[in-house]
Amino acid sequence: MAKKVNISPGDIVRAARICIQENGFSATTLRDVAARAGVTQGTVYYHFKTKEELIAAVMDLTNSENLAAIETVMDRSVDVHSKIGTVMDVTREVYGRNEEFRKLFFNLAALALHNERASEEFTLLGRKTISIIESMCQKVYEEQTIPFNHMASILTAVVTGLALQSMFLKEIDIDAVYGSFSKILQNAVDNKAGGKEEIEDV
Repeated sequence: MAKKVNISPGDIVRAARICIQENGFSATTLRDVAARAGVTQGTVYYHFKTKEELIAAVMDLTNSENLAAIETVMDRSVDVHSKIGTVMDVTREVYGRNEEFRKLFFNLAALALHNERASEEFTLLGRKTISIIESMCQKVYEEQTIPFNHMASILTAVVTGLALQSMFLKEIDIDAVYGSFSKILQNAVDNKAGGKEEIEDV
């Protein structure tokens, strides 16, 4: 098969994602990615110097797509309760049910513990995620005693924690858990609107 002359880094990243989904993280090589993308291995190396860098790009692309989907459904929702409900629905599908995404996420996290380059990429990914969720919090909560960046960090921790639990604790009813989480957030809005006592900032 003739090799593609013009290919974007994004095309290579998408090819890598397919390889990881089919073969797993450990078994995927840059040669596999090159073959899937229809380019030479040198072309892959030109854009991504290491496998870790490519894997980080896969995670970044996937995470960006998921967050964009959440923002889209949020913008379509009219009232605050609907915004929270639809965001929780999309988040549950991605973090609670998408096994390939969870594997990508936690593989990169494990890699970041021992690889400086992967650690840098994972840190950037975390900051980007929190920043986007922070902007979502601002759309939902006009005012908040807890700073928005703290709220974003808490929400991110809950979602990723549930993702980890659901990978190993198969008995978890992810629908029920996300339903409860959604209610907690909706009740927080109701309490705020009703002038009830707010959580003190610590």
